[in-house]
Amino acid sequence: DGSRVSAGDVLIGVPSSGFHSNGYSLVRQLIKDDETELMAAALTPTKIYWKAIKGLLEKQLLNGVSHVTGGGLLNIPRINEGFAYQIDSLDFKDQAPAFMLEIAARANTTDRELFRTFNMGVGLVCIVSPDNADEVMQHLKDNGEKPVVMGHVKAGSGEVYLPDGSQV
Repeated sequence: DGSRVSAGDVLIGVPSSGFHSNGYSLVRQLIKDDETELMAAALTPTKIYWKAIKGLLEKQLLNGVSHVTGGGLLNIPRINEGFAYQIDSLDFKDQAPAFMLEIAARANTTDRELFRTFNMGVGLVCIVSPDNADEVMQHLKDNGEKPVVMGHVKAGSGEVYLPDGSQV
């Protein structure tokens, strides 16, 4: 329920399989009718993370979890709007499926808008205390995921900030 989230907690991103219900109105406009392969890739089903995080939930190692769907990174504050969420690294974007990056490039818009519309390669965000971050990262890796440390929780009231200081 996000009640255990606190300033200083770590944001760990788990890669997405695709858009996860993010921005399909825009996606449809950016793919031509004859681009059937790209359309098929864009329709990749949403990844289910239950197996990867079940053990973490049982051990109570997660202070919060957010599935990143429609609304992009603005889903993160839904965990607990009493804090701000600082994205320190966009390394997760490098893990995004190539078809997502192609469609995002076609959108010809700012990073801010991309992160408000698409998940940009991160499908789940786990919020953990710094003391548990290494164990959570290892657990996710052991369960076939490629987690990345994305950022941290800080004082605020529901904002998400990109590395350049701009607000999503």
